[in-house]
Amino acid sequence: MRINTFGKLGITAVAATATLGLSMGTAWATHQYVVSGGPSYTAESDGSIDFVVYDQNGNQTVAMGCAAVEAEGDVNVGTTARPGALASIDSTTWLNCTGPGNLNMAVTQDSVWDIVGTGAATAGNSDVIAGYVDGVEATVEDTDLGGAACSFTVSGTADGSFDEGAQQLNIDETAGNLVIDSVSAPCLGVVDVGYTADFIGTFDVDAGSPILVDSPAH
Repeated sequence: MRINTFGKLGITAVAATATLGLSMGTAWATHQYVVSGGPSYTAESDGSIDFVVYDQNGNQTVAMGCAAVEAEGDVNVGTTARPGALASIDSTTWLNCTGPGNLNMAVTQDSVWDIVGTGAATAGNSDVIAGYVDGVEATVEDTDLGGAACSFTVSGTADGSFDEGAQQLNIDETAGNLVIDSVSAPCLGVVDVGYTADFIGTFDVDAGSPILVDSPAH
């Protein structure tokens, strides 16, 4: 996703995906699942979300935040066609985001994101399924100066997990899988191409009918 320098993001969008606990990774999943619930969902961030940028030496350069993030998507009901693909995050709305120097920020989702499971699932309704959010692309820019002070894109994947019982998506990306891939304005000199970002937060998912994930019968 392409993201600007705002730090505490709430990606409830991701939450939506989730009938799984995503221990997200960069590799394509090999697990096949049977998914029920939905078939669509909404999600909202539960509290603050951290979005922290690091330079190539591992030094923190920016900590940013949004008051809330709302998301919508579709559940891949039935046996997953692509191994592991549980749901999509089709759109996100980012509210009251603040970046470096207290700049007001806007975030635009630039692609459909996929929720992908990598962990085991059982017939029970309380699994925490490891996985990741795939295909993240987003643009972040300041709204005070129309992107002239701070504007960059972020892409990659985000590790996490989905708690079936709580219907929560937990994002815990600290492994360098989200990378700043272009910079139009360096956010007061603290953002550059190749920097990485941590993304940590919890999202409540509302799918009408709870999202549940099972392994297909053999």
